[in-house]
Amino acid sequence: MNHRSAQRGEGMLGLLIVAVLIAVGFFLYFRLQKPEPAPIRPGGPTTYLGQSLEKGTEVDCRNNLNQIRVAITMARTQSGETEPPPATLPSLRSQGIGPQMLKCPVTQQPYQYNAQTGQVWCPTPGHEKF
Repeated sequence: MNHRSAQRGEGMLGLLIVAVLIAVGFFLYFRLQKPEPAPIRPGGPTTYLGQSLEKGTEVDCRNNLNQIRVAITMARTQSGETEPPPATLPSLRSQGIGPQMLKCPVTQQPYQYNAQTGQVWCPTPGHEKF
């Protein structure tokens, strides 16, 4: 009985080694098959993790711009539709727009603002669609 238990243990150990080798083979195969990702923007991260984190901060940028646009609309509504948009973005502080919301969270560049039209946009490459 003892001899048989030893043989069974050797068989299990062999199966374990084969399973580990197969797992390592799959890992190497899939790791070597994936090309390096292209950066989202020039000078941006090139790893999948870095790109995922940047996409998360892009959502913050889009939300900031949407909140600024709503604040501009509210400021125009409170002063009357015939009034021009606010002269500067910092003047939207009374609408709840803080200084940290006036720049892109990805590149820390301040948002661009046209006071004549009331349009605001992000100067970061790739954020033109926001």
